[in-house]
Amino acid sequence: LFLIYGVHPRLMRLENKTLAEISEYLTNQNYHRAYGVGKIKHKLFEMNVKRLSEMFKDTFYAGVMQYGQGKHIANLVEVYDYVPLVTVEEFLSVNKLSDITKVFKSKIRGTRLGATKADFLRGKIICGHCNQVMSSGLTSKDTKDGKKWYYNYRCDTKSCTPIKQKSGRAVHQNVRASVVLDFVYAFLEKHSFASKEVYSHYVAEMKKVSKEKKKELDSLLRSLQAQKRNADNRIKDIKNLILEEKESEFRTIFKKDLLVKDKELKEIEGKIVKTKQALKANETAVYKYSEFVELFQQLPDVLRKTKTMQGKDEIVSKIFLNFTLKDKKVASYQLNKPFKDFMDKGFVLYGRGREN
Repeated sequence: LFLIYGVHPRLMRLENKTLAEISEYLTNQNYHRAYGVGKIKHKLFEMNVKRLSEMFKDTFYAGVMQYGQGKHIANLVEVYDYVPLVTVEEFLSVNKLSDITKVFKSKIRGTRLGATKADFLRGKIICGHCNQVMSSGLTSKDTKDGKKWYYNYRCDTKSCTPIKQKSGRAVHQNVRASVVLDFVYAFLEKHSFASKEVYSHYVAEMKKVSKEKKKELDSLLRSLQAQKRNADNRIKDIKNLILEEKESEFRTIFKKDLLVKDKELKEIEGKIVKTKQALKANETAVYKYSEFVELFQQLPDVLRKTKTMQGKDEIVSKIFLNFTLKDKKVASYQLNKPFKDFMDKGFVLYGRGREN
């Protein structure tokens, strides 16, 4: 589905390719499907327009499931720990709005928030009562200012010890993501990985990364420059053909070819400029020590100002491996490498730069 919904570089359907064109493309990729007992036999897979059409219209891939002969609709992002394969915008862009009922439009529009926000530390939150991974998802609450959304972690393990509520009802642990975030903010304000030992490790690693990056960019630049030479030569050939050709019909064809090649050349030249800029930026990719210290000092504020859960996840997941929740608070945590090693070796500054 990622191929046909546009995640593939060709962006086939999103670039308005017809179902017939996509069907032919997928069939020509020589995909095989398993069949028979044990699924050990394989035969060539052939896509057709009918099957493609059904797949594009299946709302399941956008996070909405229809059941009960279409009478009932469930937002999978709200109900389960589910990540849609395609965004709502992508789904709606390849289907006619007239084919979607008002109820369905309401439900699928509601998944937009879930698709963009419901992916914070997925699979990294552990229940302190049963030591199993907690599921995650969004819940909503109607307020005078409109619907407000909350990102929660909940334990779905049936054998987990239930927690007694004030009402006397026993439920499994359910904790808001804000509890984890508050812990992370406090941790980063108290612990700084901006020591000179950590900086030395950072410089050594970044030099390796920078060296590899330079190799990749140099190779890409050589390839682009070769493409530019070929495009220049082809343009010269076409111009000569236009001058030599007496038939106006063929001159018109050559002129169209020339426009196409001119466009290709400009695209190649643009890529060359960007690659050269990337090479220059790579030369100064390693922070100075003062910049390195400032980066870690500002990290808690940067994390607070990051608006999306996805953005917060990218920052927190680089430092923390997982968290264990118990009694609605963080009971323990594990750091990712190399941060764990830094802590174990005492290469951490506490408070505002006061070394341990």
